[in-house]
Amino acid sequence: MSVDLYASAYTKSSGNHPNGDDTCRDVDVHEGPYAPDKFVFVHTKGSAGNRKHWYSNTKVDASGKVESGNDCIRWEPQRGDTTSEGHNPCKGLGESTLINPGGDDFDAGAFGLKCSVPSSKVEDIIARGSDSSITGPTVIDRHDSRVDFLDQILFGGFTKSGKPFGPVNSGGSRGYCGDVANLEKIVRGGKTCGELLQGKLSEWEMKTKFQQLCQRDRTNPQCKCLNVLGSDFIKRCETNPTWAGCDEINEKRKRVENILCPFGSGQKCPAFEAYGGNAECFVPGICDSALTEYVSGSDTPISEIYTAKDRPPACNIQMNVCNQLMLVEDPQVLAGDMDISQTCNINVDKLMNDKILLDAAIKQAKEQDELWKNNQYALQQLREDRLMRDAAEMERIRQEMADAQALDRAAERDLASQVIAHRSANAEKRMNERMAFDQRMAEIEAARIGGKDPQTLAFYAAVVFCAVFMLIFAVKI
Repeated sequence: MSVDLYASAYTKSSGNHPNGDDTCRDVDVHEGPYAPDKFVFVHTKGSAGNRKHWYSNTKVDASGKVESGNDCIRWEPQRGDTTSEGHNPCKGLGESTLINPGGDDFDAGAFGLKCSVPSSKVEDIIARGSDSSITGPTVIDRHDSRVDFLDQILFGGFTKSGKPFGPVNSGGSRGYCGDVANLEKIVRGGKTCGELLQGKLSEWEMKTKFQQLCQRDRTNPQCKCLNVLGSDFIKRCETNPTWAGCDEINEKRKRVENILCPFGSGQKCPAFEAYGGNAECFVPGICDSALTEYVSGSDTPISEIYTAKDRPPACNIQMNVCNQLMLVEDPQVLAGDMDISQTCNINVDKLMNDKILLDAAIKQAKEQDELWKNNQYALQQLREDRLMRDAAEMERIRQEMADAQALDRAAERDLASQVIAHRSANAEKRMNERMAFDQRMAEIEAARIGGKDPQTLAFYAAVVFCAVFMLIFAVKI
C-alpha cells in the first residue's frame, strides 16, 4: 500500500543550463504542449517562425528517483539567485503524479504533485521530520491551512478540493497519530502523538483515544485510572493483578480486610459487599493527573495519567472502621458517600503503620464482635415481639372481617324473606281475581235458556211473530 502526500511545486528559473543559457529546463520544442502528463511549461523564446517552447520534466519514479538529470523542479519558487535550495518534492519518497493546473489545493502560480509513498517509508519520514525536504513541501487543506509532509502523515486529512492524504490507520481514519497504538510515540519536536493531538482534538475525543489505548495495553502506568473505573474495580483488580493501578487497589484491599476481619470467620470477608464507593475513594489520588515519579533533578513528571471521560467524583467517604458489620441491620446503607465510622475511630492507614495500634484494634474488633452478637440477641427479641404484635393485629382484623360477613349474610336472609312474602301476596291476589272471574262467568251461563242467551231468544221470538203475522195476512187475501 502507499500513502498519498501533496505539495505545491515550481520550475527553477536558473541554475542548470543544458542548452547554453541559465534557464533550467529539459526540452526545447517548436510546438506545445509537450507530454502534459509529466512536463510543465517554463518559457517561450525566439521570433515568429523560429519560436521554441521550454519544458521541464517533473517525473519521479516509484523508487523516488528523479527522471530528469537536471531536476529543475522545486517545492518553493526561485528567489532571485541561482543557489535556490530544494528539489523535486517527491524525490526520495515515491512516484509522482503531475497535477496541472494546480487549482485551490496549491499556492498561486504553482502546479501540484502527488507523491505516492510506500507505507514502509512512513516511519522513516517521521524520523526525518526535521529535514527541510519533509517540512518544506506543503498543500492547502480544507481549513485553508498549509500542511507539510510531516503533518499530512501524522494527522491525515483532505486537500481543499477533497483529495485524501496521509495513511489510513487501523481504526479506519487517516493519520499516523490517529492510531491509538502510536499515541505515545515521539513524532515531532520531542512531542508524542498524544501531546500533539491535544491541540487538534476535543477533550472528549482525546479521552476516547486514551481509553482505546488502555484497552490495548492494561499494564501501561498511564492507564491506571482508566483500569479502575466502575463499581466492580475491586473484583476486577483481584482477577487482573498486573493491570496498572491494580497493585494499589489490591494492597489497600488486603490492609482493609486485615482490619475488618482480623480474627477470621472461615468465610470471605464481606467488607466490599457492604462498600459502595469508587476507586478514588478507596485509593485517594489514583486518578491524579501526574504520576509521583519525576525526571531526576526537576519538577517535570515522567508522564501524565490518562483520565476518564467521566472522572470518578470527589469522595466524601471517611474509611474509619471497627468491625465487619458496623452494627447495622442492612449493610447496604453503607454505600455511596456515607461516613463509614464508629466511636472507636480506627484509621486503616495509620493502623498498618503502627503495630501497637493494630493489636489494640484487633482486641477492640473482638469486643465489638461480641457486642454485635449481644446486640443481635436484643434485635431478635425485638423482632419476635413485633411478630407477636403483628399476629394479634391480624387476628383482630380477621375477626372484624368475620363479623362483617355475618351481618351481610343476615341482611341477605331478611331480603330473601321479604321477596318471598311479596311474591305470595301477589299470587293470592291473582287467585282471588281468577275466582271472581269464574263466578261471574257461571252466573252468565246460568242465565242462558236452552243454551241461548236472552238476546238470541228475543230475536227468535220476533221472527216467529213476523212469520205468524205474514201467514194471517196471506190467508185473508
